[in-house]
Amino acid sequence: MDSTFKNPSRQNDADRSVFEMYYQLERIDPRAVNSGQAPGIHFWPKILSACAMTITPALARKWLERNEKNRNLKDRKVQELVSTIEDSHWRLNGESICFSSGGRLLDGQHRLHAIAKSGIPAEAVIIFGVDDSVMRTYDQGVKRTNADHFNISGEKNCVVLGATIRLLYMWKTLQFHRSGPKFTPDQETLDKLLAEHPSVRNSVQISKKATRFITSANAAALHFLFSQTGIEMRSGQSAADHFLEKLGSGENITRQDAVYRLREALTENRTSKKLTSIQMRAMTIKAWNIFSQDKKRGRIHWDADEEAFPEIYGLETANG
Repeated sequence: MDSTFKNPSRQNDADRSVFEMYYQLERIDPRAVNSGQAPGIHFWPKILSACAMTITPALARKWLERNEKNRNLKDRKVQELVSTIEDSHWRLNGESICFSSGGRLLDGQHRLHAIAKSGIPAEAVIIFGVDDSVMRTYDQGVKRTNADHFNISGEKNCVVLGATIRLLYMWKTLQFHRSGPKFTPDQETLDKLLAEHPSVRNSVQISKKATRFITSANAAALHFLFSQTGIEMRSGQSAADHFLEKLGSGENITRQDAVYRLREALTENRTSKKLTSIQMRAMTIKAWNIFSQDKKRGRIHWDADEEAFPEIYGLETANG
């Protein structure tokens, strides 16, 4: 299979060098090629070669039969990729699926499982003719985090922003009461969530006021959710802003105030480390529910064995 094409604009230039030529991968849809002409189906190239190919679920299952002595399959990673495909976020990004000269699958089992499971064809770069011995060199690069992607996009406070958007994804998918999402959403999903809720950036800034007591991401995510209620103080100030300011500063609060009791519990936790992130979220929500209704009495403690994860007062009403 010769997938090298010369630049047409230099086709008649007898003095051109190899550096004045470009290489274009042939794009192959095995459903449309003549019998005997599709690599990886009708024949296995022995030399190092590549193409961009549409992988059908049936072809993915067939290729997985060539998956020998690979690392253990991670079901969570497969589900992440299935969601990416189902949400139409799969991209031909240059990451390759690799086979040895004998047709052994060296790299790409999770992507193939995802295509097979989703039932949706997807396009990827396929490399043939790779030496079997290089398999041990795969996946040694540093994976890009959400923070890395936001930094590349020019965002500020990228680490906190990435973690906050991830928490809001968990809220949206009813996983906020969990220690982490069932699977990591793809970056395009998180980008879309940020585009839909640009005020998250403001919540990230305001969260800095309370980081002595609660993590920046938890503070930012909860501030954003509280602000969505639209509740205001008599002065016209956002109740969400006022709540976080009181939590951070401790000014003008008494022992009867829910914010005071929350501060006490979170201050104690700074040394005892007994509270989980989920408990801190739940307790902060319970304090908000008391504060936003201008009440004094109410239980701040939360235990998953004793009660359900609290709802946010005012949020359902605000969202209709």
